[in-house]
Amino acid sequence: MIEIGTHPPPPPPTHHLPPPHLVALLNSLPPRPLSPRQPSSSPTLLEDLPSNEPWPPVPPDVESSALDLQLPELAVTGSSMIYRLKNHPTTVYKSRGTFREYQLQVAAGDCAIPVRGRVLSRLRNWDDRLVFYGFMMDLGTPICNVPVEERGGVMQQMISVMERLHAKGIVHGDVKLENMLLTSEGMVRFCDFGEGRYVDEDERVWEGNTMWDFESPNRLRRAEAVGREPARPVVEDDLYGLGLSIWQLYTGGVPHGETAWDDLGLKERQRRGETVDVGVVEDLEAREIIRGLLRGGGAWIGQEVGLGEEGLGCETLGTLGSSSAPIIPSSPKNPFIS
Repeated sequence: MIEIGTHPPPPPPTHHLPPPHLVALLNSLPPRPLSPRQPSSSPTLLEDLPSNEPWPPVPPDVESSALDLQLPELAVTGSSMIYRLKNHPTTVYKSRGTFREYQLQVAAGDCAIPVRGRVLSRLRNWDDRLVFYGFMMDLGTPICNVPVEERGGVMQQMISVMERLHAKGIVHGDVKLENMLLTSEGMVRFCDFGEGRYVDEDERVWEGNTMWDFESPNRLRRAEAVGREPARPVVEDDLYGLGLSIWQLYTGGVPHGETAWDDLGLKERQRRGETVDVGVVEDLEAREIIRGLLRGGGAWIGQEVGLGEEGLGCETLGTLGSSSAPIIPSSPKNPFIS
């Protein structure tokens, strides 16, 4: 039986690590030191842990061989796989979750799905090196098929948790509806911090990626201006992703429709500042919130329909919603609406 509990928060970092690399062949390949500029998509490296790490792991950290996984996997997210634990039905294991992602999710505190410990291993065949295999966290529920009368409350929670995350100095970097989960208490929390960064860190540290269909027009313009794709995410990019996520909440649609699968066509849409059709959202309050968030990311949006002729909106969005209560109908007053 493994012991799972709330992992203590890490001490304030003296520096931010470069993105770690994913486990692919596990013990069949030797771990190698991480290169600061090595592509983060490399599938063949294990991530070494400091030599002074205690062994065996101190709970709530566990040794990988102690996990009793329920097969098949619960979900696949990018290069990572999520497994249920047989003896802990409310806890999941993120295999190939990276150490940097783990650090950010812990640092996010009450904005993230709670982390319950690291999963470590000692490679006997490779000089007894200690490696990071992933981490455990609470099981969350996807936000989908939300009843109409509850959407306003979920939206307010999405806005609130986004504001609190930025107040902690963290940019998520991959904001979309599937990266928000409901806790057992009905609270909206973020997961999947693999593309995140600290607001104040050296921009050269970040080596993440992006989903183009959730990339803001301004982020694409920044990337093309400096010749580096993708550009590092900033707060306005998270807010643009939040706008698309709220649009998904109310419409159940896929941003950009079939164009989302056409890389060249999608980038042309983004260069022109085109985005989703906000006019299909029937709720007036939600529509105005979405419009403001998307404009902040560089989208061209008219006043009444999805695409208009008013040019790029960079208007101040005001104070985000501050509600942290469980799902309840939204207030008729909202700071996004003048």
